[in-house]
Amino acid sequence: MNQLFSKLKEVQTFGGIDASADRILLAAFEDHAAYKNALELTRPIIIGRKGSGKSAIFKKITADTRPNIHALGFTFSDYPWEHHLKQKQSEVPVEECYRESWKYFIALMLCTLILRNRNAVPSNAESQDALLDIERFVQDSYGSTNPSLTSIFTPGQKIQLSGRLNFWAVSGEAKTIPVEHLPRFYSEVNRNVIDALIKCMPRGHKFYVCFDELDIGFDPANEDYLQRLIGLIRAAKFTNDRIREAEIHGGVIVLLRDDIWHTLRFEDKNKLTQDQVSEIRWSKDSGPHCIKRLMERRFNEVLGNEGSWDTLFNETRQMARFQTKYDFICERGFLRPRDMIQYCNEVLHTFHQSPSDAGFDNELVRAAEETYSRYFMQELEDELHKHSKSYEKYFEVLKGLSNVGFSRDEFANAWDERRTIFDNSETPLKALEALFEFSVIGYLATGGRGAGSKYIWRYLEPRVRFNGDAQKYQVHLGLKNEFDLKLYARTKK
Repeated sequence: MNQLFSKLKEVQTFGGIDASADRILLAAFEDHAAYKNALELTRPIIIGRKGSGKSAIFKKITADTRPNIHALGFTFSDYPWEHHLKQKQSEVPVEECYRESWKYFIALMLCTLILRNRNAVPSNAESQDALLDIERFVQDSYGSTNPSLTSIFTPGQKIQLSGRLNFWAVSGEAKTIPVEHLPRFYSEVNRNVIDALIKCMPRGHKFYVCFDELDIGFDPANEDYLQRLIGLIRAAKFTNDRIREAEIHGGVIVLLRDDIWHTLRFEDKNKLTQDQVSEIRWSKDSGPHCIKRLMERRFNEVLGNEGSWDTLFNETRQMARFQTKYDFICERGFLRPRDMIQYCNEVLHTFHQSPSDAGFDNELVRAAEETYSRYFMQELEDELHKHSKSYEKYFEVLKGLSNVGFSRDEFANAWDERRTIFDNSETPLKALEALFEFSVIGYLATGGRGAGSKYIWRYLEPRVRFNGDAQKYQVHLGLKNEFDLKLYARTKK
């Protein structure tokens, strides 16, 4: 066995599919355009499918140690939402009811960043006075210049405004506002605090407040959850616009699953999508954001700059249908880092069981497919169970097919054999549309600008819609093993 494959025997993984536990993520990070746009705050809202790399970008920004970069990140896995719910404003449009509370939260976190880096604040009197105002406000209100996430809206908390941060609507020398009364005064409090922040934020430094994992607790039928998200997005836009007007580099970055973004409905959403949203997309072919290049960075990180794709995967010998191993693996995922890392890890584990100096050959790639298919099914179930109560029943119909390719009539027959598990409101056509939405299936499109025919997949063309007239379909190849389907025609199961 040559030296490279001897090294592979000592490699346990090519990284983890969870960004928080991926030891080589920062070393092998790919500077995606969405990441760069977020850093420049030109497009600070990042959307993408689960596993596309949102949390990797979040981790990269919040772990940045450069002296002029200052970032705080929040995931809200243990956030006391019941306290934040009490900050909901009444007598305002529903899509506005959480905006001011989020503006307050963001402003408070920016205060924390400024106080951590007070040595960078300009020495002029105006900036130093504003810094002192901020310090008194945070210290007097929360007993610390670094308040805990759980204490911000805690019942019984009292917000203390003094000096230049007070305003006419609050009486009394101490300017005390019980937190339960804060919604009445948000507009004035937020304006005064943000004005003070702008006066002391140093030029040449960059300040970020980042939000990730906002899908925790996601329920498309929960209006309050959707209102909270809309409030955060509107508050982020307000803060970013206000700081940008002052020609200072600081603001809010929001990372959100694309299916959740598409669920939200609020005024000017389309304008925001066009101007401030980046979508994380990866390509199979060479060029920007090529997923092969992403993996080669990981190979090189664990193998000491000796890990090109073609060296490891022995592409001189093709798979069936004259297909490269790279194409074979890409077809079994959604062209996202998580799927590619998982499949390569499965191939590596299979290699450990049968080491060879031929590299990752056809047999190893095929052998890894079964365990990978189980992972892929579980990933889909994590997404689908919030959007469809019937997806498991739809899967049962797909399992009744014989091949990955099927006709509408074949699906209808498999449906009819299981009709007792469905109620009268469900139809085969509705099921096909739901399965297409999450790229469980694609449909065959014929003609068009390119002539010929091809299968249309939502994960490759997110703006396409289901064609109710399509007659031919295909199950995603990542699910072939889990559904016990064949690539080529066979007699009925």
